[in-house]
Amino acid sequence: MAISKEELNNFDFSVLRLFIASNDDQESQKITNEFVDQINRRKTERSKLIIARSTTNSHLDSENTIYFEISPEMSSDYEIRNKRGSLSIIAKNKETLKWLGYNLISILGEFHFLENSDLPPSYLNFHTGHFDFHMKYREPHLLPNSDVKITEILHTHSVDKDWGIWGHNLEKVFIDDVPLNARALTPNGRNNNQLCFSSEETYSAVESFIKNHYGEVEEKWFMIAPNDNKVVCTCASCKKNGNTNESATPAVSNLLNRLAKTFPKHHFFTIAYHTTTEAPKIKMEPNTGVFISTINFPKTVHIDRKNQSVQDFSRLVKQWNNKVNNIYIWDYISNFDDYLSPFPVLARFKNQQKYFHSLGVSGFFLNGSGYDYSPFDDIKTFVLSALMINPSLSVQKLIKSYCNKFYPVTGSLISEFIIGLEQQNISSNNNINVYASFREVTASYLDQNRFLLFYEKLNQLRDKAKDQELKSIDKLLTALSYTRLQMFYHNGNLSNGFFNLVNGNLEVSNKVEPTLNRLKEYPRFEHFEKYKEDGGYLNTYLSEWESLKSKPLIVNLIKKTHVREISSGQFLKESVLLSDNIPGFTSDFHQGWLISGESLNIECILKMYSKSSSTIEMKFLINERFRMLHPQKIELILNGKVMETFSEKDLIQSGNTMLLKKKLKVNNKQKLEVRIYKNSASNRALIACDEVLLY
Repeated sequence: MAISKEELNNFDFSVLRLFIASNDDQESQKITNEFVDQINRRKTERSKLIIARSTTNSHLDSENTIYFEISPEMSSDYEIRNKRGSLSIIAKNKETLKWLGYNLISILGEFHFLENSDLPPSYLNFHTGHFDFHMKYREPHLLPNSDVKITEILHTHSVDKDWGIWGHNLEKVFIDDVPLNARALTPNGRNNNQLCFSSEETYSAVESFIKNHYGEVEEKWFMIAPNDNKVVCTCASCKKNGNTNESATPAVSNLLNRLAKTFPKHHFFTIAYHTTTEAPKIKMEPNTGVFISTINFPKTVHIDRKNQSVQDFSRLVKQWNNKVNNIYIWDYISNFDDYLSPFPVLARFKNQQKYFHSLGVSGFFLNGSGYDYSPFDDIKTFVLSALMINPSLSVQKLIKSYCNKFYPVTGSLISEFIIGLEQQNISSNNNINVYASFREVTASYLDQNRFLLFYEKLNQLRDKAKDQELKSIDKLLTALSYTRLQMFYHNGNLSNGFFNLVNGNLEVSNKVEPTLNRLKEYPRFEHFEKYKEDGGYLNTYLSEWESLKSKPLIVNLIKKTHVREISSGQFLKESVLLSDNIPGFTSDFHQGWLISGESLNIECILKMYSKSSSTIEMKFLINERFRMLHPQKIELILNGKVMETFSEKDLIQSGNTMLLKKKLKVNNKQKLEVRIYKNSASNRALIACDEVLLY
């Protein structure tokens, strides 16, 4: 974003000669020399800027001097002293001084034809004052932020750069196998899937790991968390520390404190999760902390403080806040079941961040698509990193300034679309599921007509783009082709659907082919293999489409289905999935499958037809990991009378599906019902049913 000389206070950035000075300590001089080198490397033929590096402070009273200093003892994160002819930039550490230098280069580039195409527009005004970062720890876990250079420019953190141990990976500290005494002791004996956090072997392994890999000076973060299960060690030492059968917090907290005292310059965190949800009873060391997940916190822009989930979350944060100095939030900024469709998160984060800060939160791990590409991830990374530094910044201005810089041809179109998406989310204030099916996406926030118009205009502008913008747009269009195909698929034979009814037969529309071909180009691009977190490989998705195209589509003689839960009598809004002529994708339960945790009664409204002898088919998805099991039994009911009953032995298994296929004498004057009873092996068993197909 362009910053005028008036906005930059009294220092004139347009002068052609600048003196660059620094404090005489080694780190300040090093960063300053790097800044000067960068300026000189970035000069173009049109640039007339002259840089004079002063090795002393003699130029501080001269005209047009920029002064750099690292001051670890300062109370604020950085200080700017801006007056006529002099700009002093003082930072608490070298990372902050580097970040300020990049912002300075970005601004100087506007006046002096510097090559700064790799730098985002600066949102700093370099006014005089002391400034603190809104958040101490700032990580948007998106693909751009996995680049160490980007983290330096945006002043963000990353799990790869800053963490010695991350997630549920504590076992990596053991050189060989985990010693027996470091395994959790339960009433059933030693458990290989959990650790004992009171064990001397566990402490020694962590201590040696840190000393051998990071020393005691370099600042690193370490996550000391149990494995991802609910097993708790109840050995004598853990019980003495306070462990119960459900809580491992006491032993974990004691280990955190012990490590924190040994390594005072490092940071030791755990997770408020499963067996460590409750806050410790002891006061924790200053360099310890906790991550608290927002998975159950409403994903709305506006927070309803009377909401039970909000109150539960706030209570948990306050409990931890009484014991630790550092509370970080593990938030969610992607749809993990659909990385490639546009997802609004910026307005929600800006607003919710203020609330979390009021509770004492000082850091964010924004869990996104990680190392997988997602549309607009560069824009989101920039905006989110800026908001964590200064939450008063305008989301719209940040989006526009970034798009104008990096998308000179398509930027206005892209920023208009993203801002529109965010505004729609503000207005609707929907609680957006971060594991959402495409049906939920279009019902919640993604207007199909608006998306299609954007997709078409972006295609039209693509040929005018050049160089890096062209590469970025090609990747973006390829990703959005997935969203376009999803619209084809879920609309069936409706407007923008993938098949047509021609002479009584269903035919796949030729409109699908260009979009399919575009998505097939995904291997051209790096980090572009998946459309969702779990599985979700694009080659599998494309093979489902090829299978769909290759098999004749059968016209379902069931015109409509009304599905209700037998136990509650409640009708399901997704009843249409059982009579929409859309075959389910066997690789993805979100694609065409009706999912229910209750036994179902399905009333079938038949079309007019003359045959009385037909075939009925029902296909079920089997996925034990997600509790999708074959039905216990299936009943076919005509005019209120059970005509036939089927069990598992009547189902034909093929891969991860089971099919019921039977002849049935029925006509449109009869009342046909199907009852599907869920598997009795588990109360949590689910039914995943495709079309109830009559032909």
